[in-house]
Parts: sequence; C-alpha cells; structure tokens
Amino acid sequence: MEIIDTHMHLFGINNPNLKYIWLEDSFVDDGHLRERLEGIKNYEFNANDFVHEVRNCNVVKAVHVQAAIGTEDPVQETKYIQEQTEASGFPIVAIADAPLADSNVEKILEKHASYPCFRGVRDFGGDDPDYLENENWKKGYSLLEKYGPIFCANIFWEDMHKGAKLASEYPNINFIVDHTGFPQERTKEYFENWKEGISKISSVENVWIKVSGLGMAEWAWTTETIRPWVEHCVESFGVDRTIWGSNWPVDKLFGMYESVIFSYKKIWENFTDSEKDKLFKYNAERLFDF
Repeated sequence: MEIIDTHMHLFGINNPNLKYIWLEDSFVDDGHLRERLEGIKNYEFNANDFVHEVRNCNVVKAVHVQAAIGTEDPVQETKYIQEQTEASGFPIVAIADAPLADSNVEKILEKHASYPCFRGVRDFGGDDPDYLENENWKKGYSLLEKYGPIFCANIFWEDMHKGAKLASEYPNINFIVDHTGFPQERTKEYFENWKEGISKISSVENVWIKVSGLGMAEWAWTTETIRPWVEHCVESFGVDRTIWGSNWPVDKLFGMYESVIFSYKKIWENFTDSEKDKLFKYNAERLFDF
C-alpha cells in the first residue's frame, strides 16, 4: 500500500535565507515539547533525509507544513521546498506561512503561488487569540480561494466552533484541522470535550481532519492509547475526509516512523482495502492536487 504523508517538515537550517527561532539554542518551549525539543534543535532535515527516514514504509509523496518561523520573507521557505523536491525527485507540496491579517498579504500569496509546490497556508494568527474571528484576518483568509485553497488550522477543541463558523463562511476553501485537533491532555473530561468539538466541526462539509501529532501530548503513546482519538476522528469525518500525517521529524522524538505506520495500520485493520487507500493516500492526493 502506497502512503502520502500529509504533515512533515523540512528544516533548511543551513539555508541563510531561512530562520527557525523555535529550533535555536536559546528557545525555551514551555508547552508540549519542553525538554524533548532539544533533540531536534539546529537539526538540518532535507528532502533526502526524509526519503531515508521513510525508506521502509512505501511513502511516495509528502506535504511540507510551514516551519521556518521567524523568516523575514516567508516566500523563501516555499522557494526552498521547490528546490528540495526538484533536487531530490521526491514529490513534495508546501503549506506555507503567510500573515493573513497583513494588509499586504496578497502580494505574499502571489509570490507563493509562483512556485508549483504551493498549495495553501498555515497561520497561527500572531498574538491574536481570536484571529479566526478577526475581520482583517478573514480578508486575508478569503484570498486563499484565489491563490491556494487550503488552510491548515492549529486549533484546540475550545475553538472548534470558531473554526466551523469560519469554514462555513468560505465553502470553497478546504479547512484542515491539524494534529487530530491537538489534544493537550489525556483525561476523561478532556476527551469528552475534545470529542464534542471534533463532532461539531465535522458537520461542515469543507472541513477535513488530519490525524497526526498525537505523540506530542503523550510521549509514551501506544497503539491502544491513541486508538480512541483516531477512531472518533474517522467516525466523525468518515473515511472520505480523513487524512494521515506523521509530523516528522518532530514526532521522531517519540518513536520510529515504522512504529507510527504500524500503529495506524493496526487501528484501521478492519477497514476495506479501498478505505485504507483513501485514508493513507487517495484523499490526500485529491485534496492536495498531486
């Protein structure tokens, strides 16, 4: 079975035009990665490195998601991804960085779109916790329909209702909930709240769920501990709006690539071959226009 990894990051640490403030020695992560982040600081991870990592897993294509945080010109990261996919011969498309609330964001999107690998944007909204409801930000978001109709959303269950409202207002933009809705705790109460949020946002037809990144909040995860989260995603979104991603090399801090693949295959073992092909490849191929 062929696989498309819909969430990985290339780190062009040695590229003078790129900056990764979260991978610098001075950066302290008080959030989900904490001391584990030390394992990938100053870590060059290019396309050939990724190909080597996945060599035993039949991964045939991948999606790079914005990582060069702190880069003055975010288009330089898309340029780097284009160069990497061409040099390696491995198909990679890019979800880029763009400050959607910026009045000049259309010029940035135009430049991103000049590279064939560009597919859409991930934007954390800067310092605005309510950016999904910010009218200036939404103006920038609306431009994605023209330049790259995918938005990868890094949102928690508490903001799922905001994401659902935004996605419903712009039905021609594919809204992807990243990292399984980024669960931060493993308590029963949190799980029930998360389930409610996932169920709510799944009712909007142009919203997709990306099952990925579950190691970040559970470093010693197992197939059985992530199973309830994965199963609820597929129950809510169905096999036609669920995609899979590794979050490599970040989730390399919590396991081997082969182990991650094995676990998802185990969780989805009772699906038909056609359904598994959708979850691991064909949904991504359609969504990201490979």
